[in-house]
Amino acid sequence: MYKIAVLAGDGIGREIVPQAVATLQKISKKFDIPLEFHEGLISEDAYNKYGHPLP
Repeated sequence: MYKIAVLAGDGIGREIVPQAVATLQKISKKFDIPLEFHEGLISEDAYNKYGHPLP
């Protein structure tokens, strides 16, 4: 099992990261590669929630 941290961040990351995850999920299914995604906050979202911009 491969574990992948998903950190969209600010700006365009919020738009492209979900598409990248969807692409990786399709590849994972097609080639039987086990992937596990873990979402986290980074940048402004993390700062607003935790007081620090990094996870």
